[in-house]
Amino acid sequence: MIAWLLRLVPAIIATLVCYLTNPFVVLMADEQGELHGFWHLWQTWDDSLDSAYYMREVVPKWLDYDYDKHYTTYNDTDTWTALYGKTRQFSLLRPDVQWTTKERVQRYFCRVLWLYRNNAYGFLLYGLGADLTHIKWHINEQDHFFGSVGSWLTEPFVYKDERRICSWLKAKVYIGWKSYPGNTEPQRCMLAYRILVDFERGE
Repeated sequence: MIAWLLRLVPAIIATLVCYLTNPFVVLMADEQGELHGFWHLWQTWDDSLDSAYYMREVVPKWLDYDYDKHYTTYNDTDTWTALYGKTRQFSLLRPDVQWTTKERVQRYFCRVLWLYRNNAYGFLLYGLGADLTHIKWHINEQDHFFGSVGSWLTEPFVYKDERRICSWLKAKVYIGWKSYPGNTEPQRCMLAYRILVDFERGE
């Protein structure tokens, strides 16, 4: 808890900085949807800015520029993720692809929305993340779990609790460092500090 509290203020600052600068940082990306050098801290650690998942399943129809016509995907590691034994997805531009002006504008907004959806992920993993080694799970449920690598007061921990307040409100708490029940191997985890009440109707 102490380590988490010490990193909380820098995490909030990084989040605010990214919220303000995402639309401009996107302009630094290359054709494969990669941010390089310092700018890579704005990028999600597990995907390019041209996320296949986002384009295929989430993006609003008016921004759909036909991702699969422009890109293929593959999983690999890079100098960032290799440090932590992780892999990530890459987008590879298809050869001889022709972009219209409309498609480039659509891609720009898709990249911006993707960064807002996963705001400050690079900062929260590389700069403010923690190595969770041999997590002991004290509570192990789908939407309510708690694990730590030692004393939760001094060592990294993870706590998540989502519960319905009423038929249209849900409380969501996720603090510590992001991990999930069943993960017991050493891993680098990003800092989490979600405490909110969300409008979400129950079934």
